[in-house]
Amino acid sequence: MNTKHHNILPLIDELVDLRARRAVLDKREEELKELLKPLGPGTHTSDNSILTLSEQQRDVLDMKAVREKLSDQFIRAHTKVTKFLVFKAVTRSQQRQEAAE
Repeated sequence: MNTKHHNILPLIDELVDLRARRAVLDKREEELKELLKPLGPGTHTSDNSILTLSEQQRDVLDMKAVREKLSDQFIRAHTKVTKFLVFKAVTRSQQRQEAAE
């Protein structure tokens, strides 16, 4: 474990706490959206807020079909690789639970 920066170690706990709170808020947001969907497209107002629901369309490329049509060489030549950090942050009790499973 890298303990070189002791002064930032509390930030790990803060990140885990924020993610836990965000998960609760995200779940509630999805519940509310499901309840509000029947309102349908349009502008809907309450005493304090304005909600606009609009339908949109997204086109998604079927990459499985593309890979079947194009050669591996073509795909490799036109694939952009991007490196990034992945943050996996859990409490110690969650880590123990995962290890036990």
